[in-house]
Amino acid sequence: MDFKPLELADKPVFDAMLGQRYYENSWFTFTTFFTWRDNFSTAWALSEDSLYLRLQANGLVYFLAPFAAAGRSFAAAVDAAVRESRCRNEPFLMKGLSPAMWAELDTAFPGRFAMTAQRDYFDYVYRAEDLRTLAGRKYHSKRNFVNRFLAEHTDWSYEPLTAAARADCLAVEQLWCRQRDCTGDGMVGAEYRALTESLDHFDALQLRGGLIRLAGRPVAFSIGEQLNSDTAVVHMEKADASIPGLYALINRECCRQAWGDVEYVNREEDMGEEGLRKAKESYYPVRLVEKIKINLREG
Repeated sequence: MDFKPLELADKPVFDAMLGQRYYENSWFTFTTFFTWRDNFSTAWALSEDSLYLRLQANGLVYFLAPFAAAGRSFAAAVDAAVRESRCRNEPFLMKGLSPAMWAELDTAFPGRFAMTAQRDYFDYVYRAEDLRTLAGRKYHSKRNFVNRFLAEHTDWSYEPLTAAARADCLAVEQLWCRQRDCTGDGMVGAEYRALTESLDHFDALQLRGGLIRLAGRPVAFSIGEQLNSDTAVVHMEKADASIPGLYALINRECCRQAWGDVEYVNREEDMGEEGLRKAKESYYPVRLVEKIKINLREG
């Protein structure tokens, strides 16, 4: 396979391949691949009607689940990745499989692969209408947070996110970092670079989102894109944590105004952070998108 670095000009190729099947995994967007490419040394290749990505993290080289064309066997595409690993004299590792992908692979090659479900990376998917309305007893506390904010602040405004708000979003991100004392956190630094890339190429990446100002000052933003035919994915969302109710408000307003045309909203994974897991569970997801990693069984 002829792997090469990822460039913005590659987006049409990715969109064409990703559009041939229904993917729920939040990783599976060109925006994610492109904006995090430096952090993972991402390279890609087209081979036998399949799109492959090789990444590196923590000293490990691995594939993402390949994007096979509609008429191409997923199991055959994985088998080609195994052969590529052998040619490179690398141990085979692949991430991002769905349960359906795993079932197809294990049926085609019974006992050949070992699988591990990566719970820390499961995506949280919500009914968009639930997030727009916060209706019912289970969202009582969320409504209270929003109502508290509205009662205490009359000088707030919401606006659709555009590339012109680059400096505003970065200011919110920097404030968020100071509040968390995240200086020196490598992952936060990588996220900042990904956000910068997203804002620098906002229109080309076909992103959407929202920005909240308080007395003219930017205090919260949310940024995402269409993931599949009925689902939006929120890639990043930050707010001034010193203002109660602000996170609940940016979530609600973005779902109403940026994502008023979708049935579901994917708010990505919790990465094993207990506080983040509780926060995501508190919005009552309708399902979790499982992510599985595989390797070859020994022997």
